[in-house]
Amino acid sequence: MAEAGPKIRLSKSDHALPAAFLDAPQRPLSRPHLAEATRLHGKVSDRTIDVRVLRLRRKLERAPCTREVVQIARGLCYVFTLPVERLS
Repeated sequence: MAEAGPKIRLSKSDHALPAAFLDAPQRPLSRPHLAEATRLHGKVSDRTIDVRVLRLRRKLERAPCTREVVQIARGLCYVFTLPVERLS
């Protein structure tokens, strides 16, 4: 998303999930990986990660240029589909 693109409000607990996706763009990330990346330790069900990803997808998909940004890969992983350019 361009710097001048739409702004999307995220709660404090929502920030870690996009960071995990941006660190590994266009690569499948497993639920356990996302649980660790979002600092959800202990017993975390797959459904917890699914719900967090669903909430993020809904927020991102409100902007017309961000449809299908996070896709499910083979029902086991999630993939952030946009290319990411790192800025210094």
